Amino acid sequence: MKLIGRVILALMVLAAGWRVAHQLIAFEIARLYQAIEPLKQAVQLDSEGPDAHYLLGVIYANDPAQQDLELAQHHLNRATTLNPYNWWYWMELGEVYEISGMRVEAEKSYAKAVEINPEAADYRWRFANFYLRNGELQKAIPEFRRALELEPKQYMEQGLALLSKAGVSDNEIVEMWPEDRYSRIVLMKFLMGRLWPPWDPPGHMVDEVALKEEWEKLFESPKIPTVIEGDFYVRYLADKGRLGEAKSEWLRLNEENLFESLVWNGEFKTPMSGRVLGWEYDTEWVYSPKGYEEGIVKIEFQGEKNLNFNGFKQPVILEEGGNYELSFRARSEGISTDQGLYFEIMKDSVLLRTRQILGNTPWTEYSNKFTIPRGGRFVILSLRRYPSKRIDNKLKGAFWLDWVRLEKVTSG
Repeated sequence: MKLIGRVILALMVLAAGWRVAHQLIAFEIARLYQAIEPLKQAVQLDSEGPDAHYLLGVIYANDPAQQDLELAQHHLNRATTLNPYNWWYWMELGEVYEISGMRVEAEKSYAKAVEINPEAADYRWRFANFYLRNGELQKAIPEFRRALELEPKQYMEQGLALLSKAGVSDNEIVEMWPEDRYSRIVLMKFLMGRLWPPWDPPGHMVDEVALKEEWEKLFESPKIPTVIEGDFYVRYLADKGRLGEAKSEWLRLNEENLFESLVWNGEFKTPMSGRVLGWEYDTEWVYSPKGYEEGIVKIEFQGEKNLNFNGFKQPVILEEGGNYELSFRARSEGISTDQGLYFEIMKDSVLLRTRQILGNTPWTEYSNKFTIPRGGRFVILSLRRYPSKRIDNKLKGAFWLDWVRLEKVTSG
């Protein structure tokens, strides 16, 4: 009896070893040879191995030359039976059911994948799109919302475009949208047509009330938008001709008033932002105050080009039909050629050009008056230099600005 027991035990160990060997071989085949014939061999060696069934199902579903949706369903069903906790098995099975026109089975499979892995934004996104394709918007919205919450930067813009194309109203989008700052800014840009520049393209109406409400909500959080984050809305208001609102929101974003005159940061008390109502400058030649000397801007040229310089400018909001005075304090050192630096104020045409500054000049205050015609309230103040007609006149030297002011003056 003892001998029989030993023989049986030995056979059991041998069988177990043989099965394990088959499983290992089948696993390696599935890992290395993702084609139908090797995978069939893997299934014969180990019919309980879910990966081989899954890979066969994927091939039968997606390979146009070998597509067989019934076989795809069979193998993917077998995979989910052998390993019911593998979410991508269920997701692939859902897609096969959907392609096959089996809507109920597809929904159950998608739902199972999401249930097993609820934090996968991609699965939520695909499930939402399934509902959208089937015209079930109310079921799609919670899945879209969760996908956006999980991976906002990946799905924000394409989600907005998709929802809009599907006929979802702005109010419905607002209701489902995540409420963090980044998401709200993306939504605002969408609402005002930023995805189809320029502003307000034909056929697109901006919901100004909704837009304003979203903007105000940004300021209800402990951390308000930065100047960079909020610049788009100030630019939008300015482009719409709502200049008073643009200026007010600009001040709100900056949380301080640097309008010593009508020029923002005209005394260079803080680094230049390069934003819509601030100084825009070219870092190749212009040195910001904090990087050079407190309260002074330095512009330096190396004599390499006959330069058309327009690298220091700012948009300025003026009242219609008013008289103004531009003044500034500057000095120069070794400004070469017959074309120097000067300030220019431009609307649709040139409203003012100051005299050129050349060579070596000490600190000097300059002042010029001009009138802005009616209808032209948003002007560009620029420090300019046009190229010399002598192409070998390459600009060299340095130019310093202490302050720039633009003020309204009474006539007379």
